[in-house]
Amino acid sequence: MIQRVPQAENPSELVSTRHLWHRTSTIKNVANAVSSGEMDRHLVKLLRREAKEECKRLISQALRTALTLELAEEEALSMKEDIGLSWFRLNKL
Repeated sequence: MIQRVPQAENPSELVSTRHLWHRTSTIKNVANAVSSGEMDRHLVKLLRREAKEECKRLISQALRTALTLELAEEEALSMKEDIGLSWFRLNKL
């Protein structure tokens, strides 16, 4: 299957929402054809190839929220005791 993939003339920040949707659907169709219908698995592998900070940035941008949870010191202590976590695990969490 041969499909024409248009060259982007403007960055995604400057185009309309409809144009961005069309651009995204074209990329999704081409990627789905290339990955033989296993687009989700392909996306996971692509994300794993990126640096950890870049992955966090992409996910937080997609979710439009921060990926950190701010807890008060008392709540952190209470959570540590309730769950039975070590300080190392709590810090990692």
